[in-house]
Amino acid sequence: MMNIIKKIFRNESGFILPTALVLLILGGLLVVPSLYLLQTSLKAGQVVDIKTKAIYAADAGIEDALWKYKKGTDPFAGGSPPYYAYMLQDGVGSPAVINGMTVTVEKWGEQAYGTGTLYTVKSVAKLNGQEKAVITAAPLVGGDLDLSWMFDHAITSAGDVTIKPGVEVVGGIIYDDDGTLTNQGEIEGEILQEQIDWPTCVQLSTYYLAQVDGLIVYPSSSISTSGWTLANPKPIGPLYRVGALEINGGGYSRLDGTIYVDGDFNVQPNCTVDLNGKTIFATGELNFQPNSIVYGPGCIIACSDVNFQPNMAPGNKLLGVDDTESLVSSTSSDTFLLARFQAGTSGSMTNFHVRCSDPDRVKLAVYADSGGAPGAKLGAADTPDQAVVPGWNTLNFPATSITNNSYYWLAAISDNSTIGVGTLSSTNNKRYKTALYSSFTFPNPAGSGFTIENNASQYLFAGWSGDQEFIFVMSVSGTTTIKPGGTFYGCVAGDSEVYLAPHCSLTLVGVPEGGLDFPGVSTGGGGGDGDFTVQLLTYSVQ
Repeated sequence: MMNIIKKIFRNESGFILPTALVLLILGGLLVVPSLYLLQTSLKAGQVVDIKTKAIYAADAGIEDALWKYKKGTDPFAGGSPPYYAYMLQDGVGSPAVINGMTVTVEKWGEQAYGTGTLYTVKSVAKLNGQEKAVITAAPLVGGDLDLSWMFDHAITSAGDVTIKPGVEVVGGIIYDDDGTLTNQGEIEGEILQEQIDWPTCVQLSTYYLAQVDGLIVYPSSSISTSGWTLANPKPIGPLYRVGALEINGGGYSRLDGTIYVDGDFNVQPNCTVDLNGKTIFATGELNFQPNSIVYGPGCIIACSDVNFQPNMAPGNKLLGVDDTESLVSSTSSDTFLLARFQAGTSGSMTNFHVRCSDPDRVKLAVYADSGGAPGAKLGAADTPDQAVVPGWNTLNFPATSITNNSYYWLAAISDNSTIGVGTLSSTNNKRYKTALYSSFTFPNPAGSGFTIENNASQYLFAGWSGDQEFIFVMSVSGTTTIKPGGTFYGCVAGDSEVYLAPHCSLTLVGVPEGGLDFPGVSTGGGGGDGDFTVQLLTYSVQ
């Protein structure tokens, strides 16, 4: 082995030299391209670095103008047309140097917009006299955004209005010059078609986002109302949620502040929401599912489509079962039904709530209690009768005085097997007897001959005061679809279309004396601390 190694080292044939020369030549060929690549990378990095610094510098110009507007100072005072401009200054009156650059802020437009002024502002960052970044923004400056004109009509649309058969609208309609009105219902009020200056989602989003500023983001995608009752509703809000939010669980809830949802908002069936004068705002879609229940007054607003199909429950429940009770079975047709309830509060009963299984017609009445039995008739709605649909129905009833803690009998009769029966937790007193619906009118007094039942089942009846509480429903940039169970008191607005499904009833009523949480109608919302409101509507970098 040692001999072999010695022979290798004594071999001086020189094969290493050619290899070294080849490598040297290849290395020399790669040096120049590598230097060029390095130079290009350095230049590109410098360009990106300069551009980034320039964007930050130009943004400083926009921020400076917005700050001055907010404090009531005109940053362009003393300028000259065709545009006004000023250069950012340092503390001693010389041009400020930001990231090595000078910044000039220019005003290119100004126009009245609502109660404020809409400006177009451009900020230019320059390095050695050359433009490196340009930012253009449109701030809305001046008093609070005023959209109260939307409450002047039952329907306001920046696009089309579609009214299907069986729809009754009490109040005016206004829609855009480019829109179309398709009316297959009845309208009591003026109809106007004119150009409409529609608000943006950014404006309303800014207005309501200010009301939840500083709140911790709500962590869950749902709020359960299971177990919460009319007498003890679940308090919700103020609340800020990033992502979708849903109310479920089949119980009662009451808004105690603004609900701001950066996403979709959904209310599941059998859930009751008392708006309590507050606002629900969603940047996505907003849905009140069929058989959900809503009270007013309040505002329901979404940037995208609104699908509003709840049972309307104006006023307060005076006596009877809750609207969250489920239907277990139905009663027989041609049957005079009576159920005994104790009033939970005093008021004038002008609505009769009844849950039904099928489309039908019903007659309704209220009787006084006489020693635990139905006595004198206090009021009736039997001529004419009224139509009902599956689910909870809110029906008109002649004003009848109800006294807290007193007992009363709610009565009904249907043309078919439709009136619902539910299962309650305690024993309930109810009575029934056969009667021919077609010729039936409620007797006074109720009479005798009833079959008496005392068990945990109960007819799904309730008596309500019919206060006409104003509710506003709006899609800022989508379609507003209205299909409520019961009369909708208030008004609706939509960007692309307002669509009223068959057999809707929409009645315009006055805004509550205390106003609503809506721009121009109340003191709530954006602004604050005495400064001017500044809303940034657009912001683009060049």
